[in-house]
Amino acid sequence: MRFKLCFLLFIIVLLVACSNNEQTKTEVETNTEQEVVKETKGKLEQNEVQDLLRTNLDNIFEVFVSSGEENGWNTANAPDFNILRSELLPFATGSFIDTTLKEMSQEYYCECDASFKPIIEYGVHFTFEETDNNELHIEALEPATELSNTGLLWSFKLVKEEESWKMKDWNHQLIEDQDLKLTKEEAEILLASEYETPEFVEEYESKTTGGKAFLFKMKGADSERLVGISSKNSSLLDDYELEIESNPSSEKAGETVKVNDLYSEFYEKLHFGMTKDELVAQFGEAQSEKELSSDITLQYTDAIYTISKSSYQVYKVELIGEIVSTFYKNFDEVVKAYNPDPVYAEYLDEKSNDENGYHLLLDDGYSKSHLFTSDNEKGDPIKTITIQVVDFR
Repeated sequence: MRFKLCFLLFIIVLLVACSNNEQTKTEVETNTEQEVVKETKGKLEQNEVQDLLRTNLDNIFEVFVSSGEENGWNTANAPDFNILRSELLPFATGSFIDTTLKEMSQEYYCECDASFKPIIEYGVHFTFEETDNNELHIEALEPATELSNTGLLWSFKLVKEEESWKMKDWNHQLIEDQDLKLTKEEAEILLASEYETPEFVEEYESKTTGGKAFLFKMKGADSERLVGISSKNSSLLDDYELEIESNPSSEKAGETVKVNDLYSEFYEKLHFGMTKDELVAQFGEAQSEKELSSDITLQYTDAIYTISKSSYQVYKVELIGEIVSTFYKNFDEVVKAYNPDPVYAEYLDEKSNDENGYHLLLDDGYSKSHLFTSDNEKGDPIKTITIQVVDFR
């Protein structure tokens, strides 16, 4: 009897010990699980936020594309929003779907070139804030492109619902009064593509945007071209002037202009239609050469010749230096020479002035224009004469 009692007590003690051990094991496992959950709730890194936004946008617009293809939606067959709504719910909040995305769905299947999806550059001007109530506020840049030369600043709000990040809101604004202050390195990122590699050339002041700009040489597999980009708003520019080479030894080179009657002889004697090689062969190397977006200019002692990159011919000549004042004394003499009979005038004349001086423009309204510039209103003396023949452009 005593043996049975002792054995029973031993079994009870053993069961209690096992129970305590199991409780301790459970507590350890519970504590471990809490630590894992706590770790997964840490703040997001920038690359994680970028991936979240990129994936979310891709998913939303993939729904628009695939649903449109499956259901044959177009201008003649309007989309069924109820179908779209159910497929969008995993990626956006109900309120965002019922407002912004519903409105977009009415235009999305227009069979036109309209752009709906934000084309974000994730490596430049990307900032975010993660709030304590499971929301992400993101600011991102959609840079200017050759198709639409206007940059946009986007704001996105994502909210975490049922362990998934969903789009809650988005909006954008044009980059107008803001100054992005893009660096050379950021500009290079914006220009790079799988087809072309940007190579920095120089920094310059853009007359178009009134601020800093960068000039890059874009190198493709079989081509090269120059592109300017604004530091202020990412717009693509063609207002650069790249000095290719300068030849100080050519400053005393021979004259290129030998004209007695400018009105009647300009077409034949100002070398319109000549190529760069022909000019150099006849007059030697220019004092300086500049490359513009669509032209090349060669400067000699008495004239600057502009050659079109399309026709490779001289289409504009600017007379400079002492020779200019030898043709006409002032603006009145110019008008009398070009339009001796006001009733049957070949050229329409117009006067204007700007930061470069006072101008008299004579234009035939078809292919030829002559611009006379002076420092005073009467045009005495005339300091430059610019003649353009569109036929050679």
